[in-house]
Amino acid sequence: MYHDPSLHSFTHRKSELKPGLISYWCACVRDDRDKEEEKCMHVVFTKTSAGEDWVCKKVGKPICNGLFTKQPYLSSTMYHPEELASYCAARIAFPVKIAQVKVTLQPVIRLHKDVSDSWWSRMRKLVEQAKLGGPPEQFLTELPALLQALRDKGWNADMITLEPSVMKWRVGLAWRAKYDKDKKRDPNIGPYDPSTAPAVDSKKKYVLAVHLQPPYASSYMDVLDPVVSNSDFTFGQSYDALMAPCLGLRTVQDANLHVTIVAAVLYLGTEGEESWNILNGCTKDLDNYNDPATIDTTDRGPGALASLRKMGGIKHGNFWDTWHIRKNIDDSSNLYKADKEAYVRAYEAKDELELEECIKKYSPRLKAYFAPHPRECIYPCLNEGLGMRRSGSAVEGENSALRDIKLMHPSYIIKELAAKMASQTAARKDAAQKAHDDGAKYGCRIDAKFINARDASAHLTVTRQDNNICIVSDPNLGDCHVDLELLGKANPGKACSRKCGVPDGTPCVHAFAAVRATGLPMHTYLHKMNTVVGWHQQYAGFSGVASVLPSKADIEKHSDRYDASLAFPPWHKPSGGRPKSTSRMKSASEIRCGKKRKRMKCTLCHRYCQRIAKKKSNIPCRPGEQDTAIDASGSDEEKQDGNGG
Repeated sequence: MYHDPSLHSFTHRKSELKPGLISYWCACVRDDRDKEEEKCMHVVFTKTSAGEDWVCKKVGKPICNGLFTKQPYLSSTMYHPEELASYCAARIAFPVKIAQVKVTLQPVIRLHKDVSDSWWSRMRKLVEQAKLGGPPEQFLTELPALLQALRDKGWNADMITLEPSVMKWRVGLAWRAKYDKDKKRDPNIGPYDPSTAPAVDSKKKYVLAVHLQPPYASSYMDVLDPVVSNSDFTFGQSYDALMAPCLGLRTVQDANLHVTIVAAVLYLGTEGEESWNILNGCTKDLDNYNDPATIDTTDRGPGALASLRKMGGIKHGNFWDTWHIRKNIDDSSNLYKADKEAYVRAYEAKDELELEECIKKYSPRLKAYFAPHPRECIYPCLNEGLGMRRSGSAVEGENSALRDIKLMHPSYIIKELAAKMASQTAARKDAAQKAHDDGAKYGCRIDAKFINARDASAHLTVTRQDNNICIVSDPNLGDCHVDLELLGKANPGKACSRKCGVPDGTPCVHAFAAVRATGLPMHTYLHKMNTVVGWHQQYAGFSGVASVLPSKADIEKHSDRYDASLAFPPWHKPSGGRPKSTSRMKSASEIRCGKKRKRMKCTLCHRYCQRIAKKKSNIPCRPGEQDTAIDASGSDEEKQDGNGG
């Protein structure tokens, strides 16, 4: 039985053995009075000494073949929670939700109003554990054996642990930072008390980070020249920030622009320079990656650029994703819509000369906004190797695809992430093999980028061809010079003298016209990282999921590495109840537009000045004080740029 009998009026089959003792049988038993019949699921309740509450004293093992169908007179169930969890695990997809559990258990348990929410919550956790193979404590104990089994399969896998004294110091710093933040929000809270910080067990070893790198990563990136990767850290379970876990991914796009993970880090703390050091160290010795030509696209999160500058042995560059920069401009109270449009024109500049012309048209506030940051991190035309792979949306999409894994307890993440990486690569290999067998020249995503330019080139004529230089007559633009050798570079859009294919990193209409005049197909001129030949070659080193994932027997071979002293950093769990809202009520226009209301500016100087701060119209604007206030405001906003850039 699962519920206190006092909560229900039981009307189904029972046997009153003596006063204060009640025996229940499984519904599969036809006649409980038959003494010779083997009874299934015998449950015995007895009253407490006070004579008020019923306590379960005996629970037998179910021996019937399956779960019985719900009967009208049933108000509960006769099965163990473990049996119900196994029943649900075979019928529910991850992530497990309480509503799914309730619907799945309809045949075996009557949904009674007295069934508590806590019982459903516990059942959901049991179902989750049944799907994943055990409780999280077991997976954490087996983690060293799992990492060794992965290394036996060729993975670069390891973990970083901290001694209790170091962890206590870290928790103290985090707890004090949390107190200072709460103090600013509510000045009336009491003095800081270090004894209220989460406890640290002196007998435990605390896991700080675990990193993974698949064995096929090197052969995968040999085709890419140069390598353009996308990296990002995102939070896992929604713990109330003390040392919440975050997942860092480094991805690359293959010859068909599909995303593949080449390194992953589970970091048990807040994103910062240390977490980026671990991720960079994971790919530091990776062939063909740690090269000056390699570009890693990130947001403007804390620690990414600092890690590249301070960590020794890191050669690759850094580029900031335009989506996050545009979002920052939108959220800034010091920048206008015209500033965003000016930045977009500079972002799409085809060369340095055009870039300089666009920057000259920047407003003083936009120039001040970008002044502290290196230009090569902001503008694609200063990074020759970006080509079609300049967007940071690749890793953002991968983070979204791993949403279910991020919701898991950190103990499960490593094993599930390795399985996800292997299965994803297997699907990519099958697609590449099929395209190769079908005789395709480009992957479907690459080919889709070529369609418009290829079709539009039919009306153009090539008037002269001299070695690798073709002159294409365009009725709108005049003569365009196409260098066929440049089609084999990272950005084939630069093959045309007009550089009209540069923004997308694809051959333009003039390049297709020039290639058509040569009588050879386009794929013979392109780099193999944009063709099916390169796509098929990328996955040649992957021999299947079974070859890279350790079995349970492989893990048990290293049972001597089991470590029961491992623990995760102590979480700060939020207090019960709904959090207090400090935000103002939104207007109807804000709700309709879905945008954050910006800070009001002065109608005279169009800035946040003393006149607006004091809400007095008779205070004149002072240009000197305004400029000082603007600089301070701009620097503060840049300091506040977090994971969103």
